[in-house]
Amino acid sequence: MLYIQAKVHPPPLKGPLFSTIFTDGGHPRAKKTGSAGTEGVGGTGFGHHLCTRFFDMKTLYIPGSGIACAYSVTGNGPDVILLHGLCESGEIWHAHAQALSRQYRVLVPDLPGYGRSEPYPDGDFSLERMQKAVFAMADAEGMDTFSLAGHSMGGYTALAMLEAQPRRIERISLFHSTSRADSDEKKKGRDKSVKVLRQNRDLFFREVFKNLFNSERLEEFMPLIQHLYAQSAAIETETVVHTLFALRDRKDRFALLRDYAGPVSYFIGRHDNVLPAGELIREAEALGVPFHVSEISGHMGFYEAGEETAGYLEAFLRETQKK
Repeated sequence: MLYIQAKVHPPPLKGPLFSTIFTDGGHPRAKKTGSAGTEGVGGTGFGHHLCTRFFDMKTLYIPGSGIACAYSVTGNGPDVILLHGLCESGEIWHAHAQALSRQYRVLVPDLPGYGRSEPYPDGDFSLERMQKAVFAMADAEGMDTFSLAGHSMGGYTALAMLEAQPRRIERISLFHSTSRADSDEKKKGRDKSVKVLRQNRDLFFREVFKNLFNSERLEEFMPLIQHLYAQSAAIETETVVHTLFALRDRKDRFALLRDYAGPVSYFIGRHDNVLPAGELIREAEALGVPFHVSEISGHMGFYEAGEETAGYLEAFLRETQKK
């Protein structure tokens, strides 16, 4: 694999990496709803606020794609890859990567077109293409087999990776994500979103980020919503348009996940406006896999319930580790 220094989007951020991202530490119900490990991972910075730091970013030219992708790797131990969702970047996982790095080697990519990774020039943002980029980064780091955790679109990418190279996937944790394809209603919603995005980009991003959080806690998370909105300025409009088309047209991978022999888990937000808790609970039950419902989260549990998500992910990795 060839490492290069390339012009990527956006330019490097200045100062601390949003060093006060509010999480569940001060929420009155936070300690009542967690699974194993929800009291936090010792010394990680989870609590009333979540402190993250810059990771050394690597840049990799993805063969046959015409683009360069950015990613970070930290820690030592069994390999774990954390995948972000639509209109996000690997930044959403940095605090969790820091917490896990004591026991695991953690790769956090910026998926093509997002964060510091370049967009596909031909507009093909299919999940089948996304997964190839992630495998290329894993290959560059000598990661043969690994665990995956994916948020929303990151979960869809994880399932595309499972379909492509199942031998390499040790376990999967879906955070606010689904194995199901879009319903006809959801497909119409994505088409409507594209129309809004092209007509009024500012409105699209402002509404998207607000909708991701528990509506009862919007005031609490408004600084973070504004941060995400500011970062969205670096995302090309057509990148989001073609990603939305790819998500709309993605395959149903429920049967794939049902037949997968490795451990699977779901992290679900009770107040998720994007993927309703009831739907995801029924999906996990149909698969016969464990799930956890956060009573304080919308679609952004890693921010809304930092200790809870970190504890849940660490426990899932630990308790399903091959002996």
